[in-house]
Amino acid sequence: MNQPFLDAIRRNLVQIKLCLDLNQLNAYLIQEQIITFEDHALLQAIPISGDRNLKFVEILITKGPRAFREFLRILSIEQPFLHELMVNPTGLDIDKIVGTSGKLVPLCLREMSCTVREMGGFSSFHEGIAEIKQILQKREEILDEDSAT
Repeated sequence: MNQPFLDAIRRNLVQIKLCLDLNQLNAYLIQEQIITFEDHALLQAIPISGDRNLKFVEILITKGPRAFREFLRILSIEQPFLHELMVNPTGLDIDKIVGTSGKLVPLCLREMSCTVREMGGFSSFHEGIAEIKQILQKREEILDEDSAT
């Protein structure tokens, strides 16, 4: 793999580890023969996503420049915030990574907050969580009743 590609990976390794969602990319990467079914199985066997993402980077580096270009292509569609990081060697737009508290926030969290906002905001999100919590509590009560009998 050539140096600019390696530099892009090195420069963004923490964000790749934290934010890459391989589940969105796998089918395309297999279709384009960037990873094999064996590579996919190896990655899926790794239970922690950050470790899985680092292993993916190791595999990607061995595949050459075409693999990196295809990786960037699918990132531009599925995870544009990561794509922007990879292709922007001059650094980040600080407004994209600084939260309202002034603390640095990983870009994937900022992206997720945008998604939540698009889904109707945090109140809708919290309502959904409250609903799931009620369902779980009811199931727990049923299990407690069953175990008491």
